[in-house]
Amino acid sequence: MRIAFIFLSVPVLLGCFVLTAACGKKGDPEPRDEARTFRWAEAEAAMAGPCLAFRGVLEGAFANLDGIRVEVAPVQGSENCPGCPFVPRETAQFSPRDAGFDPASGAVTFAYCPGPAPAYLWRIIGINIYTALPHAVSPVKLTGNLP
Repeated sequence: MRIAFIFLSVPVLLGCFVLTAACGKKGDPEPRDEARTFRWAEAEAAMAGPCLAFRGVLEGAFANLDGIRVEVAPVQGSENCPGCPFVPRETAQFSPRDAGFDPASGAVTFAYCPGPAPAYLWRIIGINIYTALPHAVSPVKLTGNLP
């Protein structure tokens, strides 16, 4: 009886150990292919009339840039909530050529004209030609004049 208990408890304990081994990892695994990824070294925008003029510089393997996506949320006065999640209301996609991409330096310069607002929350995303690799996502920034 005692030997049967030992033989049954060992597989159960091993099963529990295997199930709890990965409990510290949160989220999906991310590929780490530094030779094919890039990130934003700089990302800025300024008001240019009713438009936003963007300027950014990529670092890393920016030759793999497939396109740029702009995400914008107009801000009307008290809507600027520093702790709230960013919810874009407008998006636009640009080819590297349309974004003024300089393949020698990794710089982009382009303009986007969202709906009228005194200020905008925004971020720009560099899309990698390798779809399994992560995109380069700039931090969310505020541009404009809030009352």
